[in-house]
Amino acid sequence: MEVGWALSQSPESAPRVAEFFAGVGLVRMALEQEGCEIVFANDISPLKKQIYAANFDSSDYLCRDIKEVTGNDVPDVDLATASFPCTDLSFAGNRAGLKGQESGLLHEFLRII
Repeated sequence: MEVGWALSQSPESAPRVAEFFAGVGLVRMALEQEGCEIVFANDISPLKKQIYAANFDSSDYLCRDIKEVTGNDVPDVDLATASFPCTDLSFAGNRAGLKGQESGLLHEFLRII
């Protein structure tokens, strides 16, 4: 089974994607290789945005705490991704689970969606 979308050659059919916890754009890189169009990105770190901007168009990158992002900030999309912080889930982390301060941010993503 092949992973990915079966896209037509027409750019109008490209899935529109919102990328949360976008970081420096690694998920964007993979999605664009599959023919997706990133129309929104969000992360809290100005340094990550700077690195992102060095590699991609960052005009749709909202550098803001996800707790302050609303559904109105996000354009209509076909797919939303969330590479949320997993340190509270990791064996190497503090094992606080989704109640942890960082991994609990998944709930903010779900609120926006």
